[in-house]
Amino acid sequence: MFLQTNIVFAQQDPNITMYMNNILLINPAYAGSQKDIQASLVNRNQWVSFAGAPALQSFNIHSPLNYNKIGLGLQMLNQSIGAENYFSTTLSYAYKINFSKGILSFGLNAGIKQYKLNFSRMNIKDLDDKFILEGKTNVTIPDIGSGIFYKSKKFNFGFSALHLAQNRIAYLKDNRSKLRRHYYLFASHDIIITERFKITPNVLIKYVEGAPLQVNFTTMMEYRDRLWTGLSYRTGDALCFFGGLNFKSLSGNISLLRVGYSYDWTTSGLTKYNSGTHEIILNCNFKLPKSIKKLKMKKVTKSPLFF
Repeated sequence: MFLQTNIVFAQQDPNITMYMNNILLINPAYAGSQKDIQASLVNRNQWVSFAGAPALQSFNIHSPLNYNKIGLGLQMLNQSIGAENYFSTTLSYAYKINFSKGILSFGLNAGIKQYKLNFSRMNIKDLDDKFILEGKTNVTIPDIGSGIFYKSKKFNFGFSALHLAQNRIAYLKDNRSKLRRHYYLFASHDIIITERFKITPNVLIKYVEGAPLQVNFTTMMEYRDRLWTGLSYRTGDALCFFGGLNFKSLSGNISLLRVGYSYDWTTSGLTKYNSGTHEIILNCNFKLPKSIKKLKMKKVTKSPLFF
């Protein structure tokens, strides 16, 4: 019998290595935080050799507008785990203000998530099960989230709450499964050792109601803004080794190309059943055309007859 009553659905996420390069995945306020247009690709294969293991691919792009006062972003994410697959498309908006010695951003996102079940991936024992006979194979739900993000020369901080609506993922009419709210707290600080060498310690805390609190501790080392490597530990889950290269000014339009790879060594009881997790990220920064940089949102004039 297929039991799916009051299940907590938690989103599988890339590790902290990828967050450091691609914070828009967890915080809409990050949209437009760079001076350029930034596009990112992520591919993550988790618990390789484990049957039904999670796999994730994502693409996002974001840009500042209106003299860096606002930011807009688009994110597409595809994920599979076991017999279930979901695809989401999300738009992000951020409004920025000068605060202290940095910029404080307030962000919102909204999108659509589509869940799909593939019965061919299931080992079905009872063909008369109610779920098999009456259940849906496709469920589409709306999704919203919000966040704040502060950025200064050496310090970054962010807090976000995603999946605020906690919509039901109802394959059956009496199903009470839902996508729970996800809360993220992130902070990082650049420590300049020499002109060519810096260290960036950071922490990411993730909380989902009904699931254990998860904390990522990470230290990244960067040499001459070109070579970067580091180590990360995710509580109750894995130890992560990562590294990458930066390529600057490849062409007239590309200001930065960032390529990274990470490997997770599982520290939980699952270590006996998988050969680790592999993740690849590709970031590309495009120089922002002046026509986009100066693009303003249309102003609305209020009628004096209505208040």
